[in-house]
Parts: sequence; structure tokens; C-alpha cells
Amino acid sequence: MNIHLDRHDKKGREEILKVHLKNIKTEENLDIDTLPGLTSGMVGADLANLISEAALLAVRRGKIISFFQVKS
Repeated sequence: MNIHLDRHDKKGREEILKVHLKNIKTEENLDIDTLPGLTSGMVGADLANLISEAALLAVRRGKIISFFQVKS
């Protein structure tokens, strides 16, 4: 038996990103509306990893998460 699940739409990815960003310090003006459009095809684990990597990059640079770290 196979179960096929569609990938999340833009609104779904936005909600997932909000969950993963909830306890992370970010720029006040982090554009959460643009990020889902840049992550088409990603699932929850991919988005969690994206935020985790952005957080690690920000810490290494001594900064908080910005749009630049997420895009890098």
C-alpha cells in the first residue's frame, strides 16, 4: 500500500516556517511572506533544516537571522 502526499503550498510552507522560527531570534523585519515563495518543493524537514542552517550561520557571524542568512 502506497500513500501519496502532495507537497505543501505556499501558505503551508509559510505556516511551517513560522513554527520553526518561533523560538529563534530574527531581524524584526524578516520578510516571512517572501520566504515561502523561495522554497517551492520543500517539505517540513527541508524547511526546518533551512532555518537551522540559517541560525548556525548567524551565530558564526555573531548576528541574528536575517533574510540574507536564510537565502545563503
